[in-house]
Amino acid sequence: MKKCGVSVKKKIINNKKKIIKGIKKVKKEIVEFFKRKHKNSKIKKMFLNINSFFIKNNIYLIILFSIPFFIMDFATRLWATDVSIYPLWKFPPRVFSLSYIILLIGLTFSVKKNNKILYCASYLIFLILFLVNGVYYSATSNFFDFSMLELAGEGSSYFIDVIVNCNVWVYVIFVLLIALFILNFKLFPKKNLYCKKAIFVVVIVFVLLHLWAKNSLGEANFELTWDTWRTPRNIYNNFNDSKKCMAICGFYEYVFRDIYITYIKPEEKRSETGKRERGNGLPSIYEQFVNKINLHFIHI
Repeated sequence: MKKCGVSVKKKIINNKKKIIKGIKKVKKEIVEFFKRKHKNSKIKKMFLNINSFFIKNNIYLIILFSIPFFIMDFATRLWATDVSIYPLWKFPPRVFSLSYIILLIGLTFSVKKNNKILYCASYLIFLILFLVNGVYYSATSNFFDFSMLELAGEGSSYFIDVIVNCNVWVYVIFVLLIALFILNFKLFPKKNLYCKKAIFVVVIVFVLLHLWAKNSLGEANFELTWDTWRTPRNIYNNFNDSKKCMAICGFYEYVFRDIYITYIKPEEKRSETGKRERGNGLPSIYEQFVNKINLHFIHI
């Protein structure tokens, strides 16, 4: 009888120990749960703070407004990828384009007046240039040059045929860019975003990035003249091959440097660098354009 009583007591004690252990385990789990919940709430609060900061400072809008300009640059450089000397992933053309996008979007969100006009005018100008380059590249395998405007009348008879036979992806991207323009136009902030400090910072960042991109092209080759055709700095300085120039400069630097070479740079310096002079080297491109169109109709 005594033995039975002792065994029962042991069982009760063991059960109590198990219950106590179970309670402690549950208590520990509850504490850990609340710790995790508290930790998660901190993370959630951090993300909410970041989100509110982005909204307050228009970061989301800045990103959204920048996307179309990156698309235009990437698409035009993608067409120039068959220039094996300068592949798509190289940094200088991307940094050139980034500097111009920062300048444009930064000024759009910083100037005192006409923010919307600045953005819309810039967007539409580059959109038209993107379409012109896309159509022209489809017809000639070269990019548009402003000095070609003098020959615009000579190619007017082929205008419709060029548009009809253009690569369909040019129009697909063009429609996408128009849709993004309409979206950005509707989302444009109504309040004044004027900030003097931001204008100063944007200009400084633009200058630094532009200088870095230009210097990263390396040194020009003045000794081995036969090798200048594949030296990035010589290509940039001479600016006489539209496809290579687009590959090393990116869309926006190509446009502004072409304007500088065609309309601003003195004629004698333009001759020294090897830039196509008006009425000199351009007919060869025009002939290439016409021959390509004629070949197309012969095959039809």
